[in-house]
Amino acid sequence: MTAWEPIGMDGTLYRALPLASRIAIAALPFLGYRYDEQRPGVPYLSGSMPPARAELPRKTACSTFTAALLMAVYPDAPWTLREYGDLQSFRDRFDVGGFPLGDAPIAAVERMCVGMQVDRFMAGSWHLVQGWRRPNPPGGGGHAFLVYAEDHHLMVLEASGTGTSGIGPQFTRKVEEDLHSRYALVHIARLADG
Repeated sequence: MTAWEPIGMDGTLYRALPLASRIAIAALPFLGYRYDEQRPGVPYLSGSMPPARAELPRKTACSTFTAALLMAVYPDAPWTLREYGDLQSFRDRFDVGGFPLGDAPIAAVERMCVGMQVDRFMAGSWHLVQGWRRPNPPGGGGHAFLVYAEDHHLMVLEASGTGTSGIGPQFTRKVEEDLHSRYALVHIARLADG
């Protein structure tokens, strides 16, 4: 099953929609999911996602959620297991010298030509963010999420283990300073509109 099939849409119509609409449609099947870093699953398969992910209970994690969304939102990108692993920030994605890079998700969307690394959020655009609580990832933990930047606020779409909206996928409103106070290291990619 694809991200657009649950609402009875065909792929041609889905691909023609604006990015914000494709993200909303791809996120919709995650409603009711809970957060679980140990056994994260997805409601549909997209890109190169391993089939076993769709057979797990209705639980997800931040990187599995963002990987599923990105692969569903850009269904024509040539996703491979390498990009899937990079979007997950698997431990083997850190350099061999022991100093982690931490920007593997950003590199993945750049390779797929669906995003470009930027230093700051751009108003009116969607972004993929990989934040690290300590400047030496993965120490202290990381968090992957999508952000829609407005002039003075950020709309954050994330799967989280905490929050006022409950556990699981949620939208929250923040200012950029909130993110930089929470994460010592923040990697950002502006997502392509097409």
